[in-house]
Amino acid sequence: SKGAELEVHARPVDRLDVSLGLGYQDAKITDQGESPLPVGSPVLQVPDWTGNGSLSYTAPLTASWSLVSGADYSYVGRSFSGNNNPTEPRERGAYRLIDARFALAHGPLEIALVGKNLANEVANLGDSRSIAAEVPGRPRLFVNQPRTVGIEVRSHF
Repeated sequence: SKGAELEVHARPVDRLDVSLGLGYQDAKITDQGESPLPVGSPVLQVPDWTGNGSLSYTAPLTASWSLVSGADYSYVGRSFSGNNNPTEPRERGAYRLIDARFALAHGPLEIALVGKNLANEVANLGDSRSIAAEVPGRPRLFVNQPRTVGIEVRSHF
């Protein structure tokens, strides 16, 4: 396995935090051993590229209230899964997730509007190795949470 990872965290202006990350992984089978896959095949479950970015901004609104906001983006490149058939791995497509949070904070209390998976991406997180066999055209997969929007209340003690 060969790869590289780069991460940057910066505060370009007061109250604004920016984070960026990028990773590349070239994971290939180099010795077949007990693997059903030939030498040169990608290692199962390992994405080739990953990336992420986040913004966080906090601003005072009054003497006792402030706005706390943030957005996150993550990317996971394609990978292969062999849980149900290791000799013919299933390609798991790349996916992107976007989350956001906007909160009003007053002392230890925060009231926030929260959005998760705002693009409503359906990501194959892995194959399900259930007791029953897959039906052709109906794969058994673990998927991520669908778009979810809600109100969140937190108290920091």
